[in-house]
Amino acid sequence: MSEFAQAGKLQLNSDSFQIFDLPRVFDLDKVLLTERFHQLMHAVHPDRHAGATEVERRQAMQWSSRINEAYRQLLKPLARAQLLCEIFAGPLDVLKTAMPPAFLMRQMQWREDFEAIGLDANRLDANRLDQVEALEAEVKLEGVQITSQFAQTSIALGQSPSVEEAKLAADLVRQWMFVEKFLDDIEQQRMQWLEVLPS
Repeated sequence: MSEFAQAGKLQLNSDSFQIFDLPRVFDLDKVLLTERFHQLMHAVHPDRHAGATEVERRQAMQWSSRINEAYRQLLKPLARAQLLCEIFAGPLDVLKTAMPPAFLMRQMQWREDFEAIGLDANRLDANRLDQVEALEAEVKLEGVQITSQFAQTSIALGQSPSVEEAKLAADLVRQWMFVEKFLDDIEQQRMQWLEVLPS
């Protein structure tokens, strides 16, 4: 493990970018990330530590878990964005609900539209499913726009932000989190509706 952890320079609490020795930027080279993931997992594989002490085997297992966690975090754009905000601007207040008025209005309209579509799930038909898909497409488009805006922030580019830039990035991430949650809600509700839809 000491070889992998570079004689103590790399710790289990190192951020996910440091684990993979990658720049702290939003636009990652996913091929390189995956290559490094396989290299690191090979280094901590149990077979390589079969003759090691109990402490060394436990460390290898801890590193294996941490490498997996870091890989999942960096693969997911939203998780990667959250991590960058935390690195460059401190902990993200995920409970903060203040949003730009225009986004709040869209969010309320989506909820109203979604509730109207599913008022009577027992009478759900193909037309209502089409309405759900149209709403889902609209929300996904908003998510793409938010992602694009975040990708242009100083945080996404790996630069220390001003106070205003940090606030903008955090606001975008919170909006993005809402979009992802709402898309999950749509998918879960759709699956429930499909269970009661007459065949």
